[in-house]
Amino acid sequence: MNAPRRGSGARPGPRSRNRPADAPAGARPDRPAGPPGPARAAAKTTKTTKTTKATRVAGQRRRGGQADPPSAPAERARRRSERRSRLTGRAAVLALVIIALSLSLAYPIRQYFGQRAEIAQMREQVRQQAQRVAELQSARDRWSDPAYIRAQARKRLHFCMPDETCYVSVNPPATQAGR
Repeated sequence: MNAPRRGSGARPGPRSRNRPADAPAGARPDRPAGPPGPARAAAKTTKTTKTTKATRVAGQRRRGGQADPPSAPAERARRRSERRSRLTGRAAVLALVIIALSLSLAYPIRQYFGQRAEIAQMREQVRQQAQRVAELQSARDRWSDPAYIRAQARKRLHFCMPDETCYVSVNPPATQAGR
């Protein structure tokens, strides 16, 4: 059995399948055939012009088959700006992302500010308690003084020293408020 050879014309190979029939054997299918340089650039420009005309024809069909009058560039600009001012898909997605972020951050931010207020309240309590501790320490220091203890015993408990004579008034004089 003889297998057909690859260039014998029995069966087209993968390169010959992609190449047009009138293209030369060394031509690449992704590049247009023809002379390199300015001639190829002119061919590209012509192709772009044809595409633009096809787009205009399609645009006329969308607007009911009426062509734009040549004196209406301002009208086209107004239509274009109206189309731009509408909510686009990207803007809608961005708005949804912003809303989702704000909703997801609302509770933690509220907790943060609540905790900050609680911390401020606790700091105020600590300040008040420190002030109370300072007052109690000064009272403790006063009570450690023997002279202060003697003065308080005489004043509160009516004590007298052994060499003193103390008098206690049974009926204290009436004050102006008591009459």
